[in-house]
Amino acid sequence: MIEIVKNIISVLSKYKFDIQNEKELQSEIGAALLENGIQWVREFYISPKSIIDFYHPTTHENGIGIEIKIAGTAKSIYKQCERYLQDDKIVALILVTSKTIGMPGTINNKPVHVVKLGKAWL
Repeated sequence: MIEIVKNIISVLSKYKFDIQNEKELQSEIGAALLENGIQWVREFYISPKSIIDFYHPTTHENGIGIEIKIAGTAKSIYKQCERYLQDDKIVALILVTSKTIGMPGTINNKPVHVVKLGKAWL
């Protein structure tokens, strides 16, 4: 699973995405993932109140969640990620954000990775 996570991070880190509109950003990220052979499910229902932006299945029962955030407070983003990682369907999370935010390496004993969109523009 770690190789899949590294591959997704590598793909997302090399693109200069438009970060002005979250829906457009999600569309561009979906296209970039597919262009690089990474299959995903869009707006995956973890539970009725938890819908993650992208889900890459790693088995029939669980997978890697990818959440896109360009708005919100650090606290609200953390709480949302924490909620996603409470469910067994998500075994790792990749937060893709334009915000300056620190995240712990694990939440609920599951790995968390952050892709900072601004780095590609430097």
